[in-house]
Amino acid sequence: MEELLREIARALKWDEDEDADDLREFQAVRDEEAERWIDRARKLLEVKSSIFVEGFDFNLLSWAREDRDPGDPWGWVMSWLFDIAGELALRGEEVPPELEYHPGLFGAEVQRQGLDEFPTEELQRAARILHRYALLCQHFGRDY
Repeated sequence: MEELLREIARALKWDEDEDADDLREFQAVRDEEAERWIDRARKLLEVKSSIFVEGFDFNLLSWAREDRDPGDPWGWVMSWLFDIAGELALRGEEVPPELEYHPGLFGAEVQRQGLDEFPTEELQRAARILHRYALLCQHFGRDY
């Protein structure tokens, strides 16, 4: 079969060496592009640490999304924001100012078990993202 292909190529005056060079160049460009995408994905994953929860590997926002209550988006997002802010306050870390969080009389409180496993940077990032979701709930009249 290979010999037949060579004969056809010779008949069509196909230069195997030139095409092989073109193919190598194409593969190099394709490999470089794939490497760039892999690098981007790797950087995104570095930002999102994970926690092992009930047999699943979740990052914080995935965990929150799995816990989402579609019937009460405002209650869901506020619950998460209070817990994240409480965890940050318990650590003595900066709570994003847009949350306007102030611990209660008896100090910060956290209802969700497992938030202490997440790094501070991820908690702060998730709080900012969830705060924007809360603003959308307000905008669309889903708050109370």
